[in-house]
Amino acid sequence: MSTKYQNSADVPLDVIIARLKELSDAVAGGRESQGREFTMRIPAECDRDADLVIGEAARRLEQAQTRVAELEKCVDDGSDAWLLRKQAEAVEDMWDKVNPDNPGRSLKNEAQRLRSEADDIERGGDQ
Repeated sequence: MSTKYQNSADVPLDVIIARLKELSDAVAGGRESQGREFTMRIPAECDRDADLVIGEAARRLEQAQTRVAELEKCVDDGSDAWLLRKQAEAVEDMWDKVNPDNPGRSLKNEAQRLRSEADDIERGGDQ
């Protein structure tokens, strides 16, 4: 572990997950491993110090939970318009990745059609 991360938010998720697994093992390992793994260092090590790692993991879980709830609400509300807009974004993104130098009119037209359909739904048309 190191001081290469200046902020807990900068620590990659895979590093946090690995550290959480180490901390879990330390809990089961008894006092010696707990004493070794649950120390706090100066300067703080955002990818090692248990309080920082656990706190950051909790923050990210809360963010993920909030985002999932937002997505579920869109789906539960029968938001076909939202889904159509996401499809339009995906069509455009894919085309831009495959052919960045040649904006495809047919795919752009398809994306626009999806957006128009979403607009119709939002104005009170069929879902």
